[in-house]
Amino acid sequence: MTLPSALSFGLLILTLIERELTARRLWWAPIAGLLIQLPWLAFSIWQELWGIAALSVILGVIYARAIPKWRGERKGTEDGETTD
Repeated sequence: MTLPSALSFGLLILTLIERELTARRLWWAPIAGLLIQLPWLAFSIWQELWGIAALSVILGVIYARAIPKWRGERKGTEDGETTD
């Protein structure tokens, strides 16, 4: 097995773990998803997989936008803001 193949399988496993965390609606799942995009982005640039690189950036933005919302749901508010 080549190094790129081994790394892609490792990233696959991390992504599956993150998807399970999201399915369980854990409040920190978007944080894990955002962090997992960093090695995916580095790998895709290294391997010149520009579609995957773009997807990693887009998913990173989605996860970053989801973090306050999920934290707000955890605290019982929308977008992390308190209600009167």
